[in-house]
Amino acid sequence: QEVRQRAIDKDRAAHIVAAIAPVLGGGDGMGRVYGCLAIGNLAVEPHARNAVIDHPDALTHLCRCVGMDHVLARRYSVGAIRNIAVNKKGRDAVLADGVTMQALRSLCDSADHATAAYAKAARDNLEIARSRWRFATHEAALDAPSETGSDSGSGSASS
Repeated sequence: QEVRQRAIDKDRAAHIVAAIAPVLGGGDGMGRVYGCLAIGNLAVEPHARNAVIDHPDALTHLCRCVGMDHVLARRYSVGAIRNIAVNKKGRDAVLADGVTMQALRSLCDSADHATAAYAKAARDNLEIARSRWRFATHEAALDAPSETGSDSGSGSASS
């Protein structure tokens, strides 16, 4: 059986993300394009994905690129967010800003077909977190004791 070796270890991933983050935050248009593309490709690897999430500026700058006028920067930033949002930590980090989800929804109808496809995939990944939160909140409300002190009756009874 073939064993897959990680392409990037944890320390190297953090170093690479730290080098790319300033370009995302203040580079020229093409610098941001390449930065978003690099982050999107790196985010496929768990160590790199966590490095983006854990970096104090990388995810913030990436999310801001979603609103850029530059078509490629917007496309690659949305693709990177899609890759970051594949696990709970990534979804929670992206949803924390409260703005990116709205931008992604608007890009689902983008004239740029690749951006629209990436936005739909990112939105779907993020919706998993939102629906799980709503389900957990609903279940917690059902399981909470009522004001009279009795159970809400949400459990199943068996004899």
